[in-house]
Amino acid sequence: MKLLKSILNYRVFALLLGVMVSTSAISSDFTKTKSLAAQGDAYSQYNIGVMYAEGEGVEQDFKKAYDSFLSAANQGNSDAQVSIGYLHFYGTGIPQDYQKAYEWFIKAASVKNPDAQVVIGSMYAEGKGLLQDYRKAHEWFQKAADQGDAKAQLAIGYLYFYGNGVPQDYRKAREWFQKATDQGDAHSKFAIGTMYAAGKGVPKDYEKALEWIQEAANEGDADAQFFLGAKYYLGRNFAPDENIRRHRVSRDYDVALEWFVKAARQGHSDALQSLGVMYAEGEGVKQDFKKAYDSFLSAANQGNSDAQYNLGVMYAEGKGVRQSMIKSKEWYGKSCDNGNQEGCDQYKILNLQR
Repeated sequence: MKLLKSILNYRVFALLLGVMVSTSAISSDFTKTKSLAAQGDAYSQYNIGVMYAEGEGVEQDFKKAYDSFLSAANQGNSDAQVSIGYLHFYGTGIPQDYQKAYEWFIKAASVKNPDAQVVIGSMYAEGKGLLQDYRKAHEWFQKAADQGDAKAQLAIGYLYFYGNGVPQDYRKAREWFQKATDQGDAHSKFAIGTMYAAGKGVPKDYEKALEWIQEAANEGDADAQFFLGAKYYLGRNFAPDENIRRHRVSRDYDVALEWFVKAARQGHSDALQSLGVMYAEGEGVKQDFKKAYDSFLSAANQGNSDAQYNLGVMYAEGKGVRQSMIKSKEWYGKSCDNGNQEGCDQYKILNLQR
């Protein structure tokens, strides 16, 4: 089974769309907050919505979260409008509807809510619910960045890094990453670390790269945590380009497992896929096909093609699951649809066996 091929791949805009609702304003006193909400206080109505959405101090209930957000949103609370937009975007508790999501985001953005501006930029960048347009994405990110929003600064950094909607400019990318870093954004530190690793916009410096990535991981960035897990799993710091001996470190499955688990707890699909590999192969852990299957499934449901391929293998071989060539073919097909050539090859083989 396979570990992820690239450990430096990052899709910033999907990350920005992956934030559900802010929990920063949650009150610990549910009863008091609910009482204030019942009196028509929009801020309390928003907080109650957050509590229901997050299951903080109350049983998680997205329908009740939606109702509370709606009460606050109808009074002009822009954070509630953004939250309703997310519920529509992901179809959480209500039918998925990109158009309605966009309408709510626009309402919040009209009063300069930076979270709304960032998510609209992300929708344009990802082409989700809107036609992909990096120029418009940049415009919306810039609106939020002008208000000092770190997520927007990070996103603009990536636009310049890849040359999406703006001329590729590593120096400007580094500047925008630094702005986000100065506000304590952990992922921008990971981005700067990868720039040092690749020598793009800055002199190649592996020691500085690892310093930045380690700091990002310690601050909870899932991509950095996954990177460190891969580092110790593979026994090297970076993908082998030149002078591989220089990159070699001691392979340590225990440390790799620790970092993969931290990233996986945040839903990082590549970390989940990697945990699946370790459990399937018994690397640093007791071999456990059930845990392998669960990890692969969590990653596969996020569209991870390697995990989808591995589920195909498990169903073909009857490891951890009842053998089923029908399900094996199904997962190989999904893997193929997501660009995994091995999945395509296995799908063709099973097709010929009909």
